[in-house]
Amino acid sequence: MMVDSLRKWLSGPECYKTLMQCAATVRRRAKALGFSARLFPFESDEELVNELWAFLASIDGRQEAELAAAAAEGSFSRLGFLAANGFISRLIDKQRTGGQSAWHAYYRHVRQVLSASKEISYKSIKSGAYYSLSEEMDLSIEPWSDRDYLRWPPPPVTLDNPKKSREILELALHFYDDAVKRSGIHQWVPIRELVSYIVARFPELHRGGEAQEQQMDGEETEGREKLQAESPAPEHLITRMDVKTLAASFAHKLDSRKRKIFYLHYGRNISGKELAQAIGYKGESGISYQISKIKHSLREFCMMWPGLSPEDLNDALFDEFITHLLDFCRSEG
Repeated sequence: MMVDSLRKWLSGPECYKTLMQCAATVRRRAKALGFSARLFPFESDEELVNELWAFLASIDGRQEAELAAAAAEGSFSRLGFLAANGFISRLIDKQRTGGQSAWHAYYRHVRQVLSASKEISYKSIKSGAYYSLSEEMDLSIEPWSDRDYLRWPPPPVTLDNPKKSREILELALHFYDDAVKRSGIHQWVPIRELVSYIVARFPELHRGGEAQEQQMDGEETEGREKLQAESPAPEHLITRMDVKTLAASFAHKLDSRKRKIFYLHYGRNISGKELAQAIGYKGESGISYQISKIKHSLREFCMMWPGLSPEDLNDALFDEFITHLLDFCRSEG
């Protein structure tokens, strides 16, 4: 089996060499992303290699299958690439949930499980994340009112491991069926309500975690009931509190030339030959290359922060971040 090939590789002679190369890649990316010493405490490559090995030995699901396929093919460079990406992604998740309550961290985990599932459909919009059993159904969401989850029928499954994907999916399907029975219609179910339901039915899993709920009102838009949040999604709040600091942090990662390019291109809408002349380039290719590098760095940075990352982008929050970033680039460029 392919999974066996991964286990064999982990105990074989090629493993150490590949992980040493992988460690160098991870260290470069961690530095570029500005990970703190608390998040990335590895002073030596040996220490990092040991952590990478433990990470690879513990993964399962799609990641494990991809790594196993690379090991079976003897494609060690690809295996190292996948390992580095997976490890960095895990650190990014830690960074994103580190300042949140247990409820918020679990909410993010449930979102990740449902978004990766092939059994359900998943959508994320400004007001939050939702799931349904039909991707064809319009994202038309009825106001949610019945939140007394202790009065709902008990779930038919136990939740021995709150992180286990299969158990979360079974609870999600059960909750969806109950929601349909109570409302009489198929609809997109807020994942926030699913998590509140899980916490209510299994309080021992999250004692001390504050299950925060968000009141939502419906708004008629183009003849369709749309959900409108009264406040930002909870997982965006930590980013909103620090959005100016985050913008300053990213601006300081850029050298003075890149800050000037960013401000002129995105703040003044200058491009092409005019931008090249303003920066001192003879042609446009150099400017295009610099803009590409800036965009790549920006994507990498935003991946760490709820509301700024592509998977849960909050347009208002991102606009605020860019506004602050332009201000910093203008003053320091």
